[in-house]
Amino acid sequence: LFAGTGVVGGALTESGINVTFNDLLSSNSVVHRAFYGQGDYDLQKLEKIVTFINEIPTQEIPENYFSLTFADTYFSYENCLLIGHYREHIKSLSKSQAITPREESILITSLIYGMDKKAATVGHYDAYRIGQVDTSRIIFGLPDIKPLKTTNTILTQDANQVAVEGTWDLVYLDPPYNSRQYSDMYHLLENVATWEKKPVKYKALKIDRTHIKSDYCTSKAVPAFADLIEKLNTKYILFSYNDTGARGNSRSAARITDSEIIDALNSRGKVTVININ
Repeated sequence: LFAGTGVVGGALTESGINVTFNDLLSSNSVVHRAFYGQGDYDLQKLEKIVTFINEIPTQEIPENYFSLTFADTYFSYENCLLIGHYREHIKSLSKSQAITPREESILITSLIYGMDKKAATVGHYDAYRIGQVDTSRIIFGLPDIKPLKTTNTILTQDANQVAVEGTWDLVYLDPPYNSRQYSDMYHLLENVATWEKKPVKYKALKIDRTHIKSDYCTSKAVPAFADLIEKLNTKYILFSYNDTGARGNSRSAARITDSEIIDALNSRGKVTVININ
């Protein structure tokens, strides 16, 4: 229900298990749809599209939302032109039905993965490294999409809402651990995934993220967790949680204590705890 980049769900699906992937961020869900979603796709067609983007001279690319908004911050001006043009091209192909919904997800994933290799960041987008822009051109590739033997469901919703809508044999929960909102750290990828071209603010050039803020990063974390555990219709719950203890600043402190976790889980059945340093 907090699928993130899809590594755990992907491992399950590749072993033949049907998986429901859910995440509040569209920038994660689009990756889930690319790798593990349903729908037709033609890799040869997609390779031609990516090759076209890789070969277009940047001087032939018109100004666009991304270049006007982000030039020489997270990316060089030329790469911003390229990112915006690639995203507009994907949107145009989708609108004209020249690509399927699955192919659209694969191309957006290609864009996001390519961006991440050139970003002037420390791995997330909460801020950019001033004066550290990589001026070499982004070269996009295609994600390694493999045929599936499973029927997966991809959702982009609040976890507590999804909990009342389905029945599963096992639910894996890996919610945010502290006050650091993922929507703050990955706002730029979210902007590209949804491509609503919203205005940005603050030095880090963030879109409005109010609708994708997680209760699990706030004082609402404990009641949200208790509510989730109560609602889940499943035989097994596998819950992962990390606590940095006294290290770091207050934003890194766990929002749910060990005793609060155990109390909520005990209300549903037998609990086994595995500690890992």
